[in-house]
Amino acid sequence: MRIRLVAAVLLVFAAPAAAAPRATDPPRVVPWHLIGNVGLGMSRARVERMYGRGTIATPPRDELFWTYRGRGAIGVAYDIDGHVDSVETTSSAYASRSGIRVGIKLPPRLCGLVDYTCKHSWRGFTYESDYKSWKRVSRLGRFERSYVELELGPHSVVKRISLTHFLACPFGEYAIRNACRKPPPGADSRFYFPPPAGLRFCEFPGGPGNFVAASPSVSCRLANDVISKLGSCMTKTRCTTDGFGCVAEWAGRYDASFGYTHHAICTDGAHRRIVWDGG
Repeated sequence: MRIRLVAAVLLVFAAPAAAAPRATDPPRVVPWHLIGNVGLGMSRARVERMYGRGTIATPPRDELFWTYRGRGAIGVAYDIDGHVDSVETTSSAYASRSGIRVGIKLPPRLCGLVDYTCKHSWRGFTYESDYKSWKRVSRLGRFERSYVELELGPHSVVKRISLTHFLACPFGEYAIRNACRKPPPGADSRFYFPPPAGLRFCEFPGGPGNFVAASPSVSCRLANDVISKLGSCMTKTRCTTDGFGCVAEWAGRYDASFGYTHHAICTDGAHRRIVWDGG
């Protein structure tokens, strides 16, 4: 009898802890800044108080994405100061009040004329045929914006919802450390654009769009050394050098060589990352 009573007490105390991830993860998409309980600009500490520690998402992208588990999986990328820069989901567990969620089939792409050009529009979204997605920009503040993407799978069914924070800076200024500023010393203002989330430039963007960026904990000397050694791997899709595993990637594809993509994502198996674009 005593054993049964102890077991019952343990179950009573254990049940709320087991339910906590779902309790702190409402099944919502709030247009257009929040999925579940993860919102753009939120600190990493706040996210992990609600969801626990995340895992590194695969396959690799320019930005380091973390996966958190609630009702479904939520992907998060942080900026260099540790705030949510992008949040996305491929789970149908989250929906907006208007019913936008992963798994819904979008209507036919109706054409409307804008400046004598055919534009496919729906609920403020515009269809991008090159990327098979519906996209829009939502205003969050004076300069703050949310870039919203509904990525489509077969039969026009939504397979991913992503929200990305950016600043619509005045002409000649760019988003640097979450503020609109002039390009840093040494950067060419004609070609400058912000680095991937969580990284800083080791080589500023040039005319063809070329750049080298790395995590703050990776020295630029090491980053440039890793990239220089990729010259011997131009016919390959993967290469390892200086403790970093590099993969050739472009537009979500990983089956072409470095010589074809002129683009590499290098990781050391932990959180450190180097991204190279040859232009």
